Amino acid sequence: MSIRRRLMTRFIGMLAGAVVLIILLGSVATYWVVQKVNEVNLVDDFAVNGLDQLINTAEIQPDNTIQYDPELLKQVDKNQGWLQVLDEQGYAIDEYHTPADVPTHYKPGELIAYWEIQKPFPYQIVMLIREKNGKEFTLLYGESNPAKSLMNKIRSDLAFTNGKLDLQPDQQEALRAANAYLQVLDASGSELSSYNKPAMGVPSEYTIQELVLQVRYPSRSGMSVATWYDEQNETTWLISIPGDPLATGNQNPYSFILEPALVVLIVSIIILLILLAFWYANRFGSPMLHMLQWLQRLERGHYEEPTGAFGVPRSQRRNGKWKRKYNVYAEVLRSMQALSHTLKQDEELRKQTDSLREEWIAGITHDLKTPSPPFRDMLICLRRINIAGPRRKSGNLQA
Repeated sequence: MSIRRRLMTRFIGMLAGAVVLIILLGSVATYWVVQKVNEVNLVDDFAVNGLDQLINTAEIQPDNTIQYDPELLKQVDKNQGWLQVLDEQGYAIDEYHTPADVPTHYKPGELIAYWEIQKPFPYQIVMLIREKNGKEFTLLYGESNPAKSLMNKIRSDLAFTNGKLDLQPDQQEALRAANAYLQVLDASGSELSSYNKPAMGVPSEYTIQELVLQVRYPSRSGMSVATWYDEQNETTWLISIPGDPLATGNQNPYSFILEPALVVLIVSIIILLILLAFWYANRFGSPMLHMLQWLQRLERGHYEEPTGAFGVPRSQRRNGKWKRKYNVYAEVLRSMQALSHTLKQDEELRKQTDSLREEWIAGITHDLKTPSPPFRDMLICLRRINIAGPRRKSGNLQA
């Protein structure tokens, strides 16, 4: 495989790995968000989201008792709720924290009257019918609503005439005893009058959405809320009882899930990309820096490959094979090895030639200074010839 294809394969593989890691991070973040959203849904509306899970995870014991998921039962306790399982005849065959004022047997149509609020019932109930292990059973889930109970207690004597709230002493005492406050709102949601209302922290105007959220999701504001609409005067009576003082009062609890998850995901991706950048630089940059240092050494006349701490070339293992990150540049490294070997041989040959030349010049110089007998006789003859030559020429001219 050519170096071009190897580089292309490596880059594609690394990019694919980065994409897979980012997808895994996104999947983990999504799973965490889903789990947290489910937890918020259980707290916000256990009657809708929790009961179905409660039945699906329930196990019927041989004695017809029901074994529930302990984590879901913790939420029932947190909501101060209770459970009751009815058979086909309306008899309670199993219960969990069911109050003493809850019936253990329901007549035909009576349960529906309680469920549809046609008949007064001391608790808010939700009914769910499921088939489990071939048997159909009815699960009742009830929660106490102090505000609703208080509203039912004082509603019959409530009066608002001539723009003034008229409360009887027993009504005032009931509101103060429950640490509750009463507000009367007009058709647009603006406050007309109030009783026992805190000086701060309570709005004097509500939108439809705010009222619905407070009544539907009391856990978000930590308040038990109940309303009653007076059709004759077109006024809304609102009773609020503070609940858990640790409640955040956040109208959008999902923001506490989505925002941290998004921030963590983005930070994780940035950290991942930084780590991948360092890894890519080490994977592809180190061999290139090694080859650049090698070329610089060649320029300075050092023809050996740069070595590591143990004297072994950095591109090779102790057994002489290429390291993994250098293997992609194998052709280039072989060419540089061949070039280094050729330059080293040329340098050695040049040194030998210079040495022979210096030896030859040294020999000539030595012979000139201290000539040997044959060489000395030859020099004497040459000298005589040079001396005798001009005389014979001069004699010829005289003649």
